[in-house]
Amino acid sequence: MEEEQTKEYKCKNCFACQFYDEYYIKGYTRFEKQDMGYCRKLEKTVDKHETCDCWRFAQLKRNLRKRTVSAQIHKMIVKLNDIHQILLEYFKETHTDFF
Repeated sequence: MEEEQTKEYKCKNCFACQFYDEYYIKGYTRFEKQDMGYCRKLEKTVDKHETCDCWRFAQLKRNLRKRTVSAQIHKMIVKLNDIHQILLEYFKETHTDFF
């Protein structure tokens, strides 16, 4: 059954596999992705464009990233609303002639 699910995907490169972890190197201002990574299933370093029979779609990784990003965006919106409320109250106190 698992084999049938993986046949649906055209791209079976390692970078789209749930067992693949990218390698990064530290750049001057950010971390740079490399064209290779570690395969946790084969337990070795692989090129990101390699393919193998152990390939599985990385749905779990993508869902985790989406949930994490959504949670961070929600926290930022709450903080921005707090800042907006503080500035609005300050503006009302200092500029009473506008209200």
